Amino acid sequence: PEYKNTTVNFSEKKYNAACWTGRIDVPDHDVQYEGYGGQKSFHPGNYVHQSSARKITLVFLRALDEALTLWEEKATAPKDEGGGIPLDGRYWHLREEDKEIRRALKSTDVNATGCGQMFGMIQRLCTTPMRGAGEWTPRRDPDRSSIRALAKPAEDGYVPGMLGSHEQLYVTRDVLQPQQRVPMGEVDVAMVARSLPPMTRRRGKRSRSLLSRPTSFANNTHSKMGLESPVRAHHVRRHLDGDTKIVPGQGWTVEGHPLGFCDGTSNSECYREKTNHCLMSGHNDARGVMKGDGLSGWLVLQLKDVTEGIFMSRMESYHDYNSNVRTRGWTTVNNRTEEDGGRQRRELKNEKLPETWQFELAVNGVLQYSWNSTEYRSHCYYLAYNNDICVLWDDESRANSSNKKKEDVEIAMRLRGEGGRTSLIAMTHVYYA
Repeated sequence: PEYKNTTVNFSEKKYNAACWTGRIDVPDHDVQYEGYGGQKSFHPGNYVHQSSARKITLVFLRALDEALTLWEEKATAPKDEGGGIPLDGRYWHLREEDKEIRRALKSTDVNATGCGQMFGMIQRLCTTPMRGAGEWTPRRDPDRSSIRALAKPAEDGYVPGMLGSHEQLYVTRDVLQPQQRVPMGEVDVAMVARSLPPMTRRRGKRSRSLLSRPTSFANNTHSKMGLESPVRAHHVRRHLDGDTKIVPGQGWTVEGHPLGFCDGTSNSECYREKTNHCLMSGHNDARGVMKGDGLSGWLVLQLKDVTEGIFMSRMESYHDYNSNVRTRGWTTVNNRTEEDGGRQRRELKNEKLPETWQFELAVNGVLQYSWNSTEYRSHCYYLAYNNDICVLWDDESRANSSNKKKEDVEIAMRLRGEGGRTSLIAMTHVYYA
């Protein structure tokens, strides 16, 4: 990019980021790398990214200007011409376009689509709007969009947490790196944006206030994750049979998920753990995974406003057996003693699933099925490399019901059999409708 007053040799300094700038409030950190990884000669560099971002921003600003101009023109136009306040929805809302897209999707020939060919036996998945949750980052509203946010606590309050993580070293904004100061004579875009905070009204008076910063969380306990979610609901004990209760287990955990507020924006405060050797990278990219095995007990997920009777999950089948850190050293389900009703399971050393491997799923306390490994895999669809989607609940009668209505549903799943820690499943995303 060309700059009006060049004070930096951009060809020589195409990268201006560093892993750390000294600050007195964070003295205890590991040795930091000199620069980010992946800064190769064929990569565009910071200034090219900055120039491209500003061009894209100008497109959106132009569109916003056109929208506001249209708004003003129609709001001041006579009523008989469709103007006036409140402004007619067709001038500012995409409702009609959204309806048309949904109508076209519902009426399409699913067989002729790639989705229909992949999900040949359950094609309604291709035309059903879904909601979901996941453990990959970055993601919007990360504390409420995780699988953990749907999980019902165990009797002792345990909710699957992030094991193996360290406490965040700091939760404030990163300081400005000296080499990233705006060159003399150039426009400081960030300063211009920050100079005009949004306007708010307080008791009839207009005042300026800055947007609040997101809360950051440094521990893996549920109470410090700031979750105001349905997982706080009362415990419901339902019977599958005479002596089995669906009570959330204590052996599920999340691995590979960074600590902090990881939403991918400039407000993120993510992966600032002591073991990070590039603390100021702002790196949000991570692939967390929810793990459970034959000793983990039930994972109970609380789903809101279900109408279609669909629940599916993205599964990762390549994780090593015996790799669930939470159940390491356990020999009974939920690590119960014999006095608590626990029964010891043998630790299998080979990599073959036991013949008694079973995946069970219950809906609202009613057992739907108990699949062996072959039956389980028959419900999984290989969509792309390392991308298996398993349809775990498909109740089409619910969708076709003449009295269809929104319902809160509890989906409970667990592994049974003699495998113990060898019987492992790992999920990264769940989808439901």
